[in-house]
Amino acid sequence: IKAPTIKAYTDATAPASVGVNIPNNINLEPVDLCIILGNALDNAIEECQRIEDTLLKKDIILKIIYKNNQLFISVSNPMSGEPIKKDGRFVTKKTDAKNHGFGLRNIESIVLKYDGILDIMTENNIFKLNIALKIK
Repeated sequence: IKAPTIKAYTDATAPASVGVNIPNNINLEPVDLCIILGNALDNAIEECQRIEDTLLKKDIILKIIYKNNQLFISVSNPMSGEPIKKDGRFVTKKTDAKNHGFGLRNIESIVLKYDGILDIMTENNIFKLNIALKIK
């Protein structure tokens, strides 16, 4: 994933930060990585597009590190406001909620498949998604 791709969807003046360190022969199905990154980055981009404050930086930071048979993925982005939760789960802000809001659930299913950990933090107007996958 190239930084200009992310930058094109957020703000032409916002810096995009991408750090990736994955071996070529990792035992991870490419579709699983695509599900995680596609949903996480789509959510981050859409949230940045909701931000109306022109003074707020719309930086999306993606980090992927492979170490000790674990793949660590972190995506962080600013929030346009407080996230919406229902029954302890994040829900979509889109008006057509019936056809949206499956991204985090799809990520969760991949995390479970790899006996991993999913941690979501919201602090100081930043949404941060942290994932650790066990790669055999």
